[in-house]
Amino acid sequence: MSEYRFFLYHADLGNWTRIPDPKGWDGLHKTRQRFGGGENINNPWHGLFNEYTAKVSFIKAGKNIIQSLYERYGIEQEVILKIEKKDTKNHRFNIDYEGRLNFTTYEVNTTEVNINVEQIGFTERIKNGNEIKINIEALATQDGKVMDAAPMITLPLHSKSIQKKSIFNRDVVDFTPAKYPLTTLIYNEDVPALKSFYLMPNFIIEENGFEDIFTYRDQYQDNPFEDDIKYGIKPKGTQSGTLAINSTFTFKLFGDALSPHPGTASNTVDIIIKRQRGSDFISETINVYSLTVAVSLGLYDTGFIDVNVDASIIDFEPGDLIFYYLKYTTDFSRNFLQFDLSKTNKITFLANTVTPATDCQAIMIHEALQRTVESLTGKQNSFYSEHFGRTDLGYAADGEGALRAITSVNKIRGIDKPLQCSLDGLIQTAWALDAIGVGIERVNGKERIRVEPLTHWYQTRRMMTLDFILDISKNVTTALYNNQAEGGIAKWGNEQIANLDEPNSKKEWTFPITQIKSKLDLKSPYITGSYTIEFARRERDQPTKDTRADEENVIIRVLRDGDNFVPEKNEAFTSVTGVISPETSYNLADSPARCFRRHGRILRSFLEKQKTDSIKFQAGEANNLMTSQLVTETEPLIENADILISSLDKPLLIAETYSFRARLNYDQLIALNETDSSADENSLGFIEFSKTDKAHERGYLLSAKMIADSDEVVFKLIKANI
Repeated sequence: MSEYRFFLYHADLGNWTRIPDPKGWDGLHKTRQRFGGGENINNPWHGLFNEYTAKVSFIKAGKNIIQSLYERYGIEQEVILKIEKKDTKNHRFNIDYEGRLNFTTYEVNTTEVNINVEQIGFTERIKNGNEIKINIEALATQDGKVMDAAPMITLPLHSKSIQKKSIFNRDVVDFTPAKYPLTTLIYNEDVPALKSFYLMPNFIIEENGFEDIFTYRDQYQDNPFEDDIKYGIKPKGTQSGTLAINSTFTFKLFGDALSPHPGTASNTVDIIIKRQRGSDFISETINVYSLTVAVSLGLYDTGFIDVNVDASIIDFEPGDLIFYYLKYTTDFSRNFLQFDLSKTNKITFLANTVTPATDCQAIMIHEALQRTVESLTGKQNSFYSEHFGRTDLGYAADGEGALRAITSVNKIRGIDKPLQCSLDGLIQTAWALDAIGVGIERVNGKERIRVEPLTHWYQTRRMMTLDFILDISKNVTTALYNNQAEGGIAKWGNEQIANLDEPNSKKEWTFPITQIKSKLDLKSPYITGSYTIEFARRERDQPTKDTRADEENVIIRVLRDGDNFVPEKNEAFTSVTGVISPETSYNLADSPARCFRRHGRILRSFLEKQKTDSIKFQAGEANNLMTSQLVTETEPLIENADILISSLDKPLLIAETYSFRARLNYDQLIALNETDSSADENSLGFIEFSKTDKAHERGYLLSAKMIADSDEVVFKLIKANI
């Protein structure tokens, strides 16, 4: 009995009609290859799939059906070819291939119809729909089948501490030293007496992370400024935090000859910092100058006095007012206070700010992949992943990559737009973060997408042994080589200055390879940066504002909190340095250097002969200085450090390919087509081969081309590092 059965379907036929095997078809008229195609394994698709010969020759009943349909309908019609393959384990036939006849290639003669067949079905829907953005929250698949409501979760987002600055700078073009060398405050009083003046020079706002309150500038008066609120700053919106102030300026005091009071002049200059919360004031006074000057005929000159004061002060909450000004006290008349504009005169307000926690809708990564695959294929239970699976979904354990949620900037901002994901975007993100592999497998007659670590797709079990093979050729696999790599996050920043502290940004490395120019792309299309998340949260009160990141998707590592999930911060680390407020950061464990190292099993495949060399950190955007150590690690990881190649995980492969032709027996042909990874002999295992029956080499299947009317197969294997 034949291992394969063939059927045609057309609406006129009413059902699937079995036909004789097409001419020359012996059930092996196909090529089995890695999904990425050829030797291109620098991508997530590491599973195997079948590619059938496009041109098929139909005979007898098959020819008659196709010829009749063509004569009736011409080229505008849909006729489907289905091929079923016998499952030797349960002795039933399962769908192995579905294709549509392309009548623009129709040829007919006395004995046969020759026509191209274009693949359809599960694999083709995945390949053709890979880049389509799927509405994760939709209640129907792409072909209209009903889906259950998306299992969205409510994720409580904490506030990432963001450093905000307000800089008030005296050094501006309009006040150059040549034009206005001094700015002078004069007070004139005929009777000497101890007198205090309060002043705030005319500083220009260079950068402002706060809301400022100005009635006028370059002012001096007899009473503190908060009495009539002429000068101050306050936090914007709902920000709270702690505030530090740095002051840098140069001034001098002098009296002139018009003063009628020779003798002495007592002068003090203080910085006054106050926080007002309702009617409550907290005040700090910093003396920057205090001196009694001898006066002759009213003349004295202190010379320029440089001041640089750091004041770490009070916490603040929404609605607070912060006041900063100078208090000048003297007992002398006709005094002058001058600021030197030829030097830096600047005040910097620096605050680490947080805002109240907010909620956003998200979906766990396993469910996002599951719904995307189901929507594209129209088939339930068409996705499986132990790596992303969880116990509450029926898996034996939470996978290493399971505790991640996916949301969007829109949802973080509270904007009610559905979450959209493409299968390609999800897989490329999973590949960048975890170095996973993806493939299509058939289990119990049903096809499904599977996502697992690379070790799943290159198993240490034997598929078959081939002895006495002639004409074995060995070649360098140049497609596996690269001389540089990009990793991290493709889109990480926005217009905010604080992004410069973001470690989860784009990075570059170079390999010790000089003979080949090729760049390995390991960047994640989905955002993992803390600052993008936090700036989006802080824009919830501006729902009509458009930002360039609104449509971007975001990955958030989470922890279990009972039956719920909460974002992971730095709980998994013994130390994190080089980044502001790691205790409020997101996705620290998915930093670019950590993700890059997870690809070690592939990187070492083309670097094994240079394993005593290092991969050089070349460049990085934003923060490259973070150093972190997980509780499971014995030493810290430095983001911008070079990487000793021998420190990476053992390679799965070696960048060499073997090509040869071999004759297979029935069991070997079955193993070659077995995609169920739980089978003892399946196509993900290694193939042993030798020119004799000893000293076997080992390789993993890149492609196997079946020779028509023969039991021979042309193999291309990549060397297994076993």
